[in-house]
Amino acid sequence: MTVVRGGFATPSIPVGAVAEVLRTGARFGQTRAVIDAFPSLRGRPTVELVLLEALFDAVPDVVFFVKDAEARYVAVNRTLVARAGVGSKDALRGRRADEVFPTPAGVRYTEQDLQVLRTGRPVLERLELHQYIGRKPGWCSTSKFPTSDGCGVVGVSRDLGRPDDRHPEFARLAAAIGDLEAAFGEAVRIAAVARRRGLSLDTFERLAKEVLGLSPRDLLVRRRIEHATMMLRDTDEGVAAIAVACGYSDHSAFSRQFKAAVGVTPSQYRAGVTDRPSPRTPARRRHR
Repeated sequence: MTVVRGGFATPSIPVGAVAEVLRTGARFGQTRAVIDAFPSLRGRPTVELVLLEALFDAVPDVVFFVKDAEARYVAVNRTLVARAGVGSKDALRGRRADEVFPTPAGVRYTEQDLQVLRTGRPVLERLELHQYIGRKPGWCSTSKFPTSDGCGVVGVSRDLGRPDDRHPEFARLAAAIGDLEAAFGEAVRIAAVARRRGLSLDTFERLAKEVLGLSPRDLLVRRRIEHATMMLRDTDEGVAAIAVACGYSDHSAFSRQFKAAVGVTPSQYRAGVTDRPSPRTPARRRHR
């Protein structure tokens, strides 16, 4: 079955092709309520993409898309349309991410899509710093899955927003997270941070995922990368010195992790930042 919209053919896809992403989406807070409102999805042999779009149109903090074997958009939700800075869904359909988003972000998204198509292996909850058009950068957790026939990609990217401060363990967890993020410039042992707040490592990891949607390691990486982007933008410190200031003893490990999160190397990020003050002021070194 094929639905034609805007001159672009939109096929229906098997429920099995999106089952994984729907299960992942069910952990996404608001998304869970939306999915539970459509119990018929689970029992039908096919789901038209127009219905999936309607499903994810109702979730403003999640980007949803389906792409074909050439990594071209087939289905998108309104959030993606807004963040791409285009006027309609039809402006995205039939185009690849590198034709929509500026370099290097668009190139990175397309390379990721092609890797999923080529290997058949999903991308699972990857922590990424997204550069939104007309907005400040924001942290997201991205998952992409190959369709069951290997001819497409289904993906979601959820905003990492406010924690659930109503959780009964929030106060103790917040204290442990505060300790962890305050020590981002050191060689941090997450298990030791947890013990200091009366938590086992397993409990710390479980609570962090439940309340914040991220593991303690991801929270530490996020804090380090945020500080690194500030130093690259606002100081003249060298990349090696910034790596040390952000808790990395290995310059190459810092560069790899920075590129995985931001999509470019630290040097490329510095070269591409256009709103640096001039001249930049030297950073104050951290002494611990």
